[in-house]
Amino acid sequence: MLLKQVILAALFVNFSSPLQTLLAQEAHPDWEGTAQIAGKVLDESREGIRNADVKLRFAAAGAPPPAEAKSDQPNRAAAMAAASSTASGSAPAPQPTTSSAGWWVRKTDRDGAFTADGLRAGRWIVQVEAKGRTVRRAIVQLEEGVTTAYEVSLGKPLSDRDLKKMQEQLKAGDKLFSDNEFASARAAYQVVLSANPTFMPIHRSIALTYGKEGDHANALKHLELALQEDAGNVNLLALTLQSAMETGNEEQVQLYTDALFDAPHENSDMLTQFALMLLQEKKAAEADVYLTRLIGMFPNDASPYYFQGMAQLTLQNVPEAKENFGKFIERAPGNHPQLGQAKNIVQQLANVE
Repeated sequence: MLLKQVILAALFVNFSSPLQTLLAQEAHPDWEGTAQIAGKVLDESREGIRNADVKLRFAAAGAPPPAEAKSDQPNRAAAMAAASSTASGSAPAPQPTTSSAGWWVRKTDRDGAFTADGLRAGRWIVQVEAKGRTVRRAIVQLEEGVTTAYEVSLGKPLSDRDLKKMQEQLKAGDKLFSDNEFASARAAYQVVLSANPTFMPIHRSIALTYGKEGDHANALKHLELALQEDAGNVNLLALTLQSAMETGNEEQVQLYTDALFDAPHENSDMLTQFALMLLQEKKAAEADVYLTRLIGMFPNDASPYYFQGMAQLTLQNVPEAKENFGKFIERAPGNHPQLGQAKNIVQQLANVE
């Protein structure tokens, strides 16, 4: 009963030379260093794409990743936004680095080349966009005093006609998915994939249809394909880890657990949501192991202690449960939605060994 109550009340989160060449940047002094990244943005014929946006963001705790869709519906808004119009006429001249919604942005030159220096060593999210083409995102490791090469292909651009046809097919597939007609939805998505084999986000949608049918092996295959072009997407990593758990492949579970923890997180919120999912699926033992690692990463965040308390309570480890609830109460702000519930549980467990 207690676990049912906590799930119903659970917290869901809605959720160049150094600096001189980074003119017009937002102030991010923690992003500065001596690392450099240089590379090219290519089309389907491996010709350089002029005036593409190469967006850079330092991927570390305290530097949150860009917002992503939280729904389990097939959502390709970000990818489709990049393909919402085709390049026409002569491309404008490359512009200097600017900032955009928390990104540092470089424009490619006429050969598709770009360079950004004065960067801090560490893991960076690199997102590449060009009109009429699918967004590509990856995480790149930079080293102090070293120039790291990075090359990416954005594939063939979509014409206005092809884009309209794709949007209609996606809309039809999403409607079928909403109506629980998963095989038919998958067939619609497969039509999109056949016509646009480089449109990698469609693999996520195909994976979701397999997952709804309980075919987690095929779901995992398509999620892994989607990750090839969006390695830093924490929601995609969480879905992939969930599918790996369902297949029972311990090696893949460890691989994607590590990848999820290695992805950039500002706090424990996104990782805590995955722990809640494990509890909802009655996987208390897996949640307990996962939360132990999460608490080691964010020892001052309150919510992971609460959910580990729930996991321990489900496993009938009462002393450990009381300890975790106590740590949660110590750390939780007065307006935390689970604070009253935790105090009630501790009171009820006072005389239980």
